[in-house]
Amino acid sequence: MQQQRHGQLLGLLIALGVNGSLAAIQPAWGQVPKEIRDELSARQQKLAKADKLFDRGKKQAARKIYRKVQEPWTERNGERSSVADPIMEVEAISPAGQVFWRQAQKGLEKDLKSAVLAPLEHLIEEAPEFVPGQIAYARALKRYGQTEKATRRIEAAATRYPGNAALKAAQVELLESQEKWLRASIAARQYALTHPEASDSARFAQLADKNMERYQSDLKAEITGSAVASEFLGALTGQEGQTAQLAALMLKGESQVGKQVANSKREQAPLIKEKAVVNYVNEVGQNLAELMGRSKFNYKFYVIDKDTFNASAYPGGKIFVHSGALKAMESEAELAGLLAHEIAHAVASHSYRSIAEDILLQNLGQAIPFGKVISELASLRYDRQDEREADILGLYALNASKYSVDGIYNLMATMRQEKASSRPEWASSHPVPESRLHYVQELIQRRGYERHSYYGVVPYAQMKQTL
Repeated sequence: MQQQRHGQLLGLLIALGVNGSLAAIQPAWGQVPKEIRDELSARQQKLAKADKLFDRGKKQAARKIYRKVQEPWTERNGERSSVADPIMEVEAISPAGQVFWRQAQKGLEKDLKSAVLAPLEHLIEEAPEFVPGQIAYARALKRYGQTEKATRRIEAAATRYPGNAALKAAQVELLESQEKWLRASIAARQYALTHPEASDSARFAQLADKNMERYQSDLKAEITGSAVASEFLGALTGQEGQTAQLAALMLKGESQVGKQVANSKREQAPLIKEKAVVNYVNEVGQNLAELMGRSKFNYKFYVIDKDTFNASAYPGGKIFVHSGALKAMESEAELAGLLAHEIAHAVASHSYRSIAEDILLQNLGQAIPFGKVISELASLRYDRQDEREADILGLYALNASKYSVDGIYNLMATMRQEKASSRPEWASSHPVPESRLHYVQELIQRRGYERHSYYGVVPYAQMKQTL
């Protein structure tokens, strides 16, 4: 009966929203059920009191408590940031850097490879924050046949300064020149979504759509060219039609692919039906998805009844979270951090690209059972660039939602500290090297994202009681 009462209270909290109107009914600390209070650590109890102040609009008072509870990064990880602000004017860099820049310009006039690449390499070592130098070096590398190195260079620079439009435009341009349409679309969309107020946001959104159309066109041509061979092999193996069905599905776009994959996943996985849990996860997820910019996606959030820490994102905004992850986390901010990161993978088309490039195009001419798509996606290991794109988008959404961005940082730090033999599945598919943890910290600090904000400790504890 007591558990039912908690579930009813939680349902009411969710119905009115996790932030904003939640403040009107969230119980005062003394009104929180004793069994909930007893389960909270001393640290969580302090955070819960700060959450209450935050909900009442007393944000300054709340942040005083948050600051006392949270570890300062200057003590935990040394210097606050090693990345200097970007420089756009050559006059602002060192005299040595200016010399290298002039030498490179003279080399370009004469089209002498060594006279261009050597000074530009010295330049970016001397002044890595000089954006025109980074762009010039990447373009020179491509000009002299080092396209892969050029791509790595411009991606590194764009990752270092994700808010710089010139770097992002150069990255998109380089990817387009290689006809890497989907990567170009992802890069452009990342900027458009995280800088909605920027004057060039609409231009990047148009670039994203244009390159997605190019990708779909090329995909159709490649699939059509291999369709006969695939069907012939399918007839021999008794799986005729499955490869063609997958190919046709891919051409319908991300939403249709995600719908089909999610339906198959739901048939295979045991799902939790408890409304207090499902509604809670869905509410947090939908609030975050609204901030991600791809409103055409029909976002769905599911909880799998599996006692492991894992979560996965499928095309079109279909997100699955294991109940083990919900049990392991300690706050709504951590859940929001996990969901924001997974939504970002969907928004950035990472799993869609994986189906197209790693499964379909790598197996054209072979029969592909649809179950293989599910199993391959379940074990999908994102590359470093995918993870950083998801970090950028996820942190943006988390901050815009007013959750503490410590939600995702603490989650990653915990994964990082786990012994390799006992790391959760999520850490295996979403690797957290030390460099990535530092990168996330620098993103938070450089962009002024709010650490001292809402955690949602009590509502989360109430939800966990129903698991």
